[in-house]
Amino acid sequence: MTVCQAYPFVLGFRVSPDDILYHWYALHAPSDWFKTASSFAHEQGRVGHFLSIPLMMLGASVSGFLLMRIIIILAYFSVLLGFAYLVSLVLRKNLTGWIFLFFISFHPLAYSHLPPNAYPLLITIPLFIILAVQIWLTRINQDTKGISLSGAMLAYLLLTLALLTHEYAMIFGGLLFCIGWLGGLICESNPHLHPGNHAKKQGQARIEKINLLAIFTVGVMYLAFRLSFPSSYAGNTTDGFGNPILALKTLLAHAYFGTSFGPVVNFQNTLISIPSIDAIDPIHIGISLLVSLLTCILSWMLSQNFQRIDRLIWAIGIAIAFGILCALPIALISKYQQWVGSCSFSAGGIGCAYIDSRLSYLGYMGALALSSIGILTAPFSLVKKFYLRSVIALVLGLVGGYTYLHNWVISEQIRQYVSPWKTANQLACTSSWNSLSDAQLIARIDPSHVLLYHPDFDQAAYWRAYILDQGHALVCP
Repeated sequence: MTVCQAYPFVLGFRVSPDDILYHWYALHAPSDWFKTASSFAHEQGRVGHFLSIPLMMLGASVSGFLLMRIIIILAYFSVLLGFAYLVSLVLRKNLTGWIFLFFISFHPLAYSHLPPNAYPLLITIPLFIILAVQIWLTRINQDTKGISLSGAMLAYLLLTLALLTHEYAMIFGGLLFCIGWLGGLICESNPHLHPGNHAKKQGQARIEKINLLAIFTVGVMYLAFRLSFPSSYAGNTTDGFGNPILALKTLLAHAYFGTSFGPVVNFQNTLISIPSIDAIDPIHIGISLLVSLLTCILSWMLSQNFQRIDRLIWAIGIAIAFGILCALPIALISKYQQWVGSCSFSAGGIGCAYIDSRLSYLGYMGALALSSIGILTAPFSLVKKFYLRSVIALVLGLVGGYTYLHNWVISEQIRQYVSPWKTANQLACTSSWNSLSDAQLIARIDPSHVLLYHPDFDQAAYWRAYILDQGHALVCP
């Protein structure tokens, strides 16, 4: 079922103007790569760009290869699974499968700014590392084994590097630490969840110091660099405090359009909708029904032995707060407020969702999954519990099937979007492209104008550099 839900994501790559731009930089000489990262870092006042720009260049380059796209999608879905597992560890309940089922059942494929099809490595790699370290530290603490000095140093270095890459990683990592800390407080106050022995408390204190030291190090580096090189970029300046209504709309839009229920438009601002049943390939109708059935069965199986979660309201509140705080910094930036200002909740728009939608999605869906557990563990009669389990399983199954169809329709559109690169690969195996003028070359590669570039982007130079690069890499017939 996870494979079915993940498959449509494999088909799309470079689905934002930024991805094309970073791919263009990656096609330059390796000696220019550091200069590019340095230029972006100093212009935007982001020390993390020394790491994130190479990540974005690498992601934009390797995503053109099917095998690498599969690896990226696996890593991205591993982040969803890792987050579900970490929540289970913090709550000390076996909820990983249930939460992950919610994550994949509502998860949309979309154009423009949503990873992993846009910015494929920007958040995937840092979040993967942060989650891996936090899971490792949490398990060590719960097993009361303690952490060695070398292990603490390794955890600190990995966390510091991952947090430093971008503000998204800083926010995510900081909030994860807060979740673990609050979870520890909840368990500390409940003798049934926490044995309260001295060794465990000492281990928890060491882990908190590792996290706090990494967050402090990154914070000092970030602020020192930002003060030394003030940002001239509108995308990381929180100048939207004066528009609380737009900030709220941005929060709501980034949440709603971060799910499969949000309408999606292509770069021509044309709404992409699921066609009528008779226009859909029967194979995909069958896969959608299979996904619905499997989701329904899994939901029924996973929900049969839920145990009551102490302080569940606190856990749900923390999850919702996580979702809000992941998106709040973006919602307070006027650039993204203006994007959402032209966004319709019924007809969509190009700027209706952004990278933060993927982070806040984890909090909101986690809260929904925990809320469903609260319903299923409430003191109802056996008949009513059976009814509630059936309804939740049926609804989740229908949503899962709908999400597959939604993502398949988007992937069919994205197939057309990536067709210019296929045409350019074919031209790389000939010499005819060299005699074409810039306008002729662009018209030959993208006759339908499906791609969206930055306004000042040199399209002809990009495609000539790409064809030359592919001419060396491709094995032509």
